[in-house]
Amino acid sequence: MQRTLLELTVTGITTAIRQHCPQTRAVYVCGGGANNRLLMQRLAEHLPESAITTTATLGLPVHQVEAAAFGWLAFRFTHRLSANLPEVTGARGARILGALYPH
Repeated sequence: MQRTLLELTVTGITTAIRQHCPQTRAVYVCGGGANNRLLMQRLAEHLPESAITTTATLGLPVHQVEAAAFGWLAFRFTHRLSANLPEVTGARGARILGALYPH
């Protein structure tokens, strides 16, 4: 069962990369999957044209990516800067995301 789920994950990732960004030459994995040697191996086998590595090689530990993303979103909000890409999200323009609810 676990191997089937791993293969489903690899297939989903590689299909999406080939469909939406076929020129991809580097894939950076984060979270628990970055510690799964079989997952990393299978990704490399399915994407031989791309380097498969973890976000740690970029200086961002694999278990800190989500925290960094929320920190970036908070920074963008508090500095009143947009945090979306309209061409990706389909929004009509740049938007400041989030809200502040003082207590």
